[in-house]
Amino acid sequence: MHIVKVTSARKLAADIHRAHAAVDQALIEITRLTTDMLEIACESHIAAAEGQKALEAVTEGISTFVAGRSRIVRAHRQMAGIKGRSNLEVIDMGCLPGPLTTGNLAAVG
Repeated sequence: MHIVKVTSARKLAADIHRAHAAVDQALIEITRLTTDMLEIACESHIAAAEGQKALEAVTEGISTFVAGRSRIVRAHRQMAGIKGRSNLEVIDMGCLPGPLTTGNLAAVG
């Protein structure tokens, strides 16, 4: 059994929540950027071919952030699994409700 300090675990839990929020906010901003690019191109009568490379670059950025988000969720699940095998097993660190309440919890470990 791992022995983890409650204060350290609470700091880590806060870090995890901030990381989730930061990635989600970045996705929101990139999505807004994409929408604005398309709206400006339409209202300015910019040919689709002219803006295509920029649009592809931005959407690749979205895909990269979505993949990163998946990895953060996976890391969170792994950390929750470690917590479950520690002295903090029954201590609430703020994960409920949260990203670990849905999805395949069998991945914890």
